[in-house]
Amino acid sequence: MKYTEYSTDDFLMDDYFLSAMKGKDPEAKKFWDKWVSDHPEKKEEVDEAVSLLQVMDQDFELLKDKYTQDVESEWDFIRQQTIDVEDTYQATFTADKNKSGLPKYWGYIAAASVLLLVGMWFTFNQRNADEVITTPSIALVEKTVARGIEEVKLADGSIVTLKAGSTLKYPAVYTNNKRNVELVGEAYFDIAKDPKRPFTVFAGNVETVVHGTQFNVAAYATDEDVKVSLVEGSVSVKSDQVDVKLVPGKQFIYNRSTKAEQIVDFDPEKELLWMQKIIVFDKSSLNDVVTELERWYGVKVTLIGSQNKNDAQFTGKFDTSSLNNILDNICFSLNAKYEVNGKEVKIILQ
Repeated sequence: MKYTEYSTDDFLMDDYFLSAMKGKDPEAKKFWDKWVSDHPEKKEEVDEAVSLLQVMDQDFELLKDKYTQDVESEWDFIRQQTIDVEDTYQATFTADKNKSGLPKYWGYIAAASVLLLVGMWFTFNQRNADEVITTPSIALVEKTVARGIEEVKLADGSIVTLKAGSTLKYPAVYTNNKRNVELVGEAYFDIAKDPKRPFTVFAGNVETVVHGTQFNVAAYATDEDVKVSLVEGSVSVKSDQVDVKLVPGKQFIYNRSTKAEQIVDFDPEKELLWMQKIIVFDKSSLNDVVTELERWYGVKVTLIGSQNKNDAQFTGKFDTSSLNNILDNICFSLNAKYEVNGKEVKIILQ
């Protein structure tokens, strides 16, 4: 199988990959670093494999360090018990040997020793079972979308669609009764149903709790408003002051500056056009337009010239396949010009 066809599990079963990620083969590490750089579409699977590998290594080392001394103590105890048995019955068995020269009852002693060993090992494991269960510390995977949109599949089967300029932090695996993620930016969540394990999104002082539903969260660090828009199912939304339940078609808005909260109607089709890679401007200011372009295309937009155009408003829908097409339309309405140099964009206002 080609590396480009690998899943997370395939990477974890590849000896060459494991030797590189465990630091055992520097040349292999160089190879994989370059391979990931050349195949960014596989970075998510590689990152998840590395996180899972770290979890497994951490757990093994922790368990080994924690219990090695206890295991040695158990063995010392077993050895001592065996010696005591031999000392106690030595005189009895000396005069009564079988044809092989071994004590007649030595088979019983051996069996008893084995049972003792099994019993001690079982007791040891039972005594530490609770500790083993609570030991794992789960590594977080951090996914950032520089431009466009990308889908992330979580360990429980949930699908998260991330918009450009967004970052999602999530566990590589879920091991307890909670499913928590952190979001900066905007994302659409299609959550796998699991009544026993609620799914929680933490975003900009707003906590959204669900069991299985579809909703959108917008919480860019530079935006004053955090928005939770429910498409299907039901969610509980918590902020500094309220804990409310939404029904489909309702949007919760929290203002970071004023702490004000409101619930309004929203148009799902319009709100989710970004998932079709369409930018929507609705009486947007020039500064808002610049911010949106920077997020979508990973560029830096600089306004040069007259600042009187800042009061201009823009309304329209644009396919994101061409930045130049959007700039053409914006600059036409502003009677302006633009220059694109790599990731630097200049809009020259007249």
